[in-house]
Amino acid sequence: MIKFFISIPIIAILFFMAFGSLLGVNDLKEICDKSANNCQNVADAIVVVSGGNTSLRTKHGIDLYKKGLAKKIIFSGAAAYRMPPSNAKQMKEQALKSGIKADDILMDEFSTNTHENAQFSGDIIRRNNFQKIILVTSGYHQLRTNFEFKKALKGNYFQIINSPVEDDPDWTGIWWLKPRGWYLVISEFAGIVKFLLWS
Repeated sequence: MIKFFISIPIIAILFFMAFGSLLGVNDLKEICDKSANNCQNVADAIVVVSGGNTSLRTKHGIDLYKKGLAKKIIFSGAAAYRMPPSNAKQMKEQALKSGIKADDILMDEFSTNTHENAQFSGDIIRRNNFQKIILVTSGYHQLRTNFEFKKALKGNYFQIINSPVEDDPDWTGIWWLKPRGWYLVISEFAGIVKFLLWS
C-alpha cells in the first residue's frame, strides 16, 4: 500500500512533463518549420527570464535575436541575493558584448520570481504595444512561465511563442536519472499546482 501511494506522485509528475510537451513548449520550432520567409520577424520582442542557467538562457535569446526573429529583446530578473548588478543588467552586458545594439534592449530589474517576471515584463510589453513575444527560459521552467505570462497579459490581444533553451545540461532527455532533474521537476510541479490553486 505504501508503494502505491509513493507511486502516485511519481506518475503525476511524469504525466505533468508529458502534458507540458503537449502544450507546445517548442512552438517556435513548429512555426519556423512551417514558415516560408525563413522565420524572420515572427515576434515583436524576445523575453528572456533569468534563473537556473541565466547565461545559457541569455545566449539562446541572443541567438534568436541575431537570426532576425524579433527586433527587441527584454531581459527580466532582479539581482541575485539582492546585491547589484541585477540579473537583467548582467544579461544586457552579455548581449552588448555579442553585438546587440543598446537601443534594442529593454530591462526589468525588479522581478524576484516567475510571477513577477510576468508582471513586470508584462508592463514593458504593454507600454511598447507588443502583440507577440518569444518567451525564453529553461525547458523545465517553460510551462509555468507560459502560464504566468498568459495570466499577466490576460485581456490583451497577445500571443506567446515558446522557445526553451536547447542543450541545457540541467534538462536532458534523461533528466530522471539525476537527482538534479527530479529536484527541478518536483519544484516546477509544485509551482504549477500553486499557480492553478491561487490563480
